[in-house]
Amino acid sequence: MDFSVLGPVEVRADHQPLPLGGRKQRALLAMLLHHANRSVADDLLVDALWSEHPPKTADNNLRLYASRLRRSLGHDRVLRRHGGYLLVVHPGELDVHRFQSLAKNGRDAFPAR
Repeated sequence: MDFSVLGPVEVRADHQPLPLGGRKQRALLAMLLHHANRSVADDLLVDALWSEHPPKTADNNLRLYASRLRRSLGHDRVLRRHGGYLLVVHPGELDVHRFQSLAKNGRDAFPAR
């Protein structure tokens, strides 16, 4: 799987884009990618999605968005953990991590004088 956040939030599997839903669902994915492989508490996710004015249905909506992501990405990728959600991202799957690795390798190959 290939996760992209440098530019539009996208996910590809076998070079094909996966359906990610609307703006809030993509924002949830971006937040989970920002915290890849770490549990993100529901209240932090609700705050990220709705800021200071969450609807009364925010908790239900969050579960719905997570469920839809789970269907798109796989039940083994979007996990419920410790009162929050965790997105499993394997090494090399997130474009930010690949970019950081390439930048580090470039610095190591051409050290400052």
